[in-house]
Amino acid sequence: MSVVNRTLVCGLALFAGFGCKGKPTHREAPANAESGSGSARTTANTDSHTLVLPRGDGTPPKRTKGPLSDEMKTKLRALTFPGFEAAPQNTRADTVVVDFHTGDRPKLKATVQIQPCDSACIPLELPRWEHLDQLKDLLHADLRAAKDTTFEVGANELNGTTMIDTYQVGMATTDAGTRYSDTYVLYYNDGSNKIRVVGMYADNKPDTREQMLKLAPKEDLEHLAKAFMDAYTQAWAD
Repeated sequence: MSVVNRTLVCGLALFAGFGCKGKPTHREAPANAESGSGSARTTANTDSHTLVLPRGDGTPPKRTKGPLSDEMKTKLRALTFPGFEAAPQNTRADTVVVDFHTGDRPKLKATVQIQPCDSACIPLELPRWEHLDQLKDLLHADLRAAKDTTFEVGANELNGTTMIDTYQVGMATTDAGTRYSDTYVLYYNDGSNKIRVVGMYADNKPDTREQMLKLAPKEDLEHLAKAFMDAYTQAWAD
């Protein structure tokens, strides 16, 4: 697999909220009104194009007012963004799950999951989240047992709003095969509904853990997750 170098170039709203490194490059807004920032991707043969990241309008997440209507869930399942292949998943009627895949290499995936809070949303305070077992749902048992697996829980911010995030990276080979994960997850709720956005490396097995990190650095996965979180938390309220 050829290595592709990705340099994130943030638009104004993303640059202010995400803290990307380097000088932002001005780009005309694409036709899709819900997109606005890009990732310039350059291959070994110097061919390049821009992967446009979705975003909202730069304001804090909009607040929902109870369970989402069927019309709103249909709208959210139908959202599309340039540069990403959308694949809505069949789930419970009260849940929205959509996978977004990049079209070129290395392949990344963003998964958006929206559900009503079960009984009460967990306050977005780090001590309430640090020891929740469900935060490791995406970490396979083989990776949990590997000594060099990294798993972190922290607090982050998007457009002045506190959110919870996790980051995991690891690679483990057993008799059953090789498991690998390079995954950033962002969590938010507004007291009525909760949303989880997963940004992950979703390409072929890398030769080494270090190669995987070069193909999909944590910062790229964080920007990916924040971009979809921004877009969906602007779109999920009437």
